[in-house]
Amino acid sequence: MSVFHRVDDITALDGPTLFKLAWRLPAYSGVVRAVLQEQQESQPSLAVASPPSGGAAERRWNPGTRATLMADPDVKGLFSFGTFE
Repeated sequence: MSVFHRVDDITALDGPTLFKLAWRLPAYSGVVRAVLQEQQESQPSLAVASPPSGGAAERRWNPGTRATLMADPDVKGLFSFGTFE
């Protein structure tokens, strides 16, 4: 942390700041990046399942309005809109 972010004492950082800075460490060359890359290469890749129809999956876009979220069968019931009086 001190080399890239000039933070000498990581225990002095609050949680969100620490994780924001730590998340970027693999972007820099060095030991952290080498370890991460080695771990990724040693893990077997996950197979991606094909769509059930065997063809290309249809991508739909939902604008996220109350009406469209309540009507979309994929997300219906996931959102609560409460009542406004």
